[in-house]
Amino acid sequence: MATSPADVPQGLQSMTNLTGGSAMSLPTAFQSSEDMYKASIEDWKQIFGQNIVPQHVSKNLLQLIWLALKDKVLVCRILSTYSVSLLLSLFQYFGQPCPNGEPLD
Repeated sequence: MATSPADVPQGLQSMTNLTGGSAMSLPTAFQSSEDMYKASIEDWKQIFGQNIVPQHVSKNLLQLIWLALKDKVLVCRILSTYSVSLLLSLFQYFGQPCPNGEPLD
C-alpha cells in the first residue's frame, strides 16, 4: 500500500483534509481518543448540524384509501374474495336440490 510522507495511506489522506485543514476536524482513527472527548457540544453542532427529526406530514383517511386502491394486488384479492363468496352463496341457494315439500329460503 502506498503511503504519504506522514505515513497516512493515500486514500485516507484526502479524507483527513475534508475540513480544509482547519484546527477543528472530525475525530479520525489517527487522532487520539482523548481529542474526541474534548470537543464541546458547540463543536459537534457545528460539525454535524442540529439534531432534530423532520416533521412527518400525516395523511388523512381518504388519502390512505386512495393509496390502497392504487395497489393492484390488493384490489385483485378483494375482487376474488367477493366473487368466491358470491359463487358459494349462489351454489348453496341454487345448486343443492331441496328436500321434498320444503320451500327455498
